[in-house]
Amino acid sequence: MSAEWDGCIPTRMAKLAVGLHAARVKTPQMTMVARSQGVSGGFITPPNQCALRKAPVMRSTLHYATECDFPNFHFATRHYRVGRRFNSFSRIGFNAQDVQEMGHALLASIPSGAVSEEEIRALALEILLKKGLPSRSRVTVSHVAWQLTRYLWDDARLKMVNESSSWASEDRAFVVDNSLCSINPDAALDYLLQRYVEAYGPVTRGDIVWWSGLDVRGLTAAIKRLLECGLIYEVSCNSSQKIFYIHRDARFSGPSSVSCSTTPIFLAYEDPFIKAYYETRWRYAGEYGLQALFYKTGEARASVMLDGRIRGVWSLGVKATNHTIMLCPELAPGVRSRIIDCWHEHLLRFDCSQRAEYSVAAHSFL
Repeated sequence: MSAEWDGCIPTRMAKLAVGLHAARVKTPQMTMVARSQGVSGGFITPPNQCALRKAPVMRSTLHYATECDFPNFHFATRHYRVGRRFNSFSRIGFNAQDVQEMGHALLASIPSGAVSEEEIRALALEILLKKGLPSRSRVTVSHVAWQLTRYLWDDARLKMVNESSSWASEDRAFVVDNSLCSINPDAALDYLLQRYVEAYGPVTRGDIVWWSGLDVRGLTAAIKRLLECGLIYEVSCNSSQKIFYIHRDARFSGPSSVSCSTTPIFLAYEDPFIKAYYETRWRYAGEYGLQALFYKTGEARASVMLDGRIRGVWSLGVKATNHTIMLCPELAPGVRSRIIDCWHEHLLRFDCSQRAEYSVAAHSFL
């Protein structure tokens, strides 16, 4: 992906990546800068001018999706997110009817127009204080107010609006949204799965389960439907594993194109390419490289990719902390120096002023 794109880079990137991971505020900016050669974060179309929607979708994790894609992403994954939220309320002591009634009451109390998250929490607190918590509950009213707000966001009845003029920050507000037309969950899942295979294939069933966060039974049925329609294809790698892909004539250039670059690419925390795989992570790193790349929680560190392999990890400094980069030991001194130089140039695209620290890992990443 290059800076010569026509139109809005964030919208195009969200389309190609099948959603931009956005649990951390700066991750979308880091993801876009990594794929927009020569463009600094300040020159990317700001969030308040993009037709994007930030919402929990795959794995119940916050992503930016295009307004066109969001309905399918939402209905394909809704049962997973809303089901988890109802389970949380059940542990507190509320049944499904309680949750629905509180949700309706909260929506009815929200004024028209954009409302801050703090205002919505305050309205939720009022509703909960009137209703009261179950006697066996061990959580605070504030926590339940957060759960109620998140439930409506999970269910797409609250729409988040980022009013910030920069991807380096977030000015979060919400509006009540009754505009989403229902889509058959199976059709939505077929759409989501086909888009994923187009962007990241070839992939295995394990990759699909990891990336989507959905149950194996539903995904198996969706794979079968897409195979029968000739929208994806399969081939057996061995007696127990199959990979899925689309016909070359139908493939477009997705985020996986970073894997063939001979120039160092500084991928973001939770980069979509890195997060797209589970069973086939060997495609970009060896055992120690994967240990260095992934936290125990499954989150991926910002990383350095060269010639299709992870060659290091890096981080942007926060406030008084320094920027850091750690490279694998087998890199030749000249290559290592080139990566460091490119990294310093990359940091300038974020208007960074902190010091930068460099180290070499103890073991090979390859």
